[in-house]
Amino acid sequence: MDPYFRMSAMDSYIWHARSFVGDPVPDAATAAEFVALAKRMPKPDFERANGWRTDPPLPGLLEKPEKIANGWRMICASRIYQGTQEVGVLFLTLMTGKTPAAFVAEPGTFIPEEYLPAASR
Repeated sequence: MDPYFRMSAMDSYIWHARSFVGDPVPDAATAAEFVALAKRMPKPDFERANGWRTDPPLPGLLEKPEKIANGWRMICASRIYQGTQEVGVLFLTLMTGKTPAAFVAEPGTFIPEEYLPAASR
């Protein structure tokens, strides 16, 4: 995987999450409210500009939010495509009180089956 693509994608998705979820990620009273925070993220404009698309679109597939000492933690996952070619797998972590974090893994990286579409959470 191109390291420039990886760094550019991670940075772009972090800034996007910060813009719509918040920095730091705010607390929520319930898991459903925390999922609603993730659902604030619209399709990023930079995807079209770079020829990318996420599938499923952001926030993608979500793990069940986990209650932690100071709030919640949840990972969102989507495959990143350039045209019809998968170029990476985005894992975006949202954790109460922290800046959103992103990691772009190699194409074909396994996304756990328990991650469900945002609409199902």
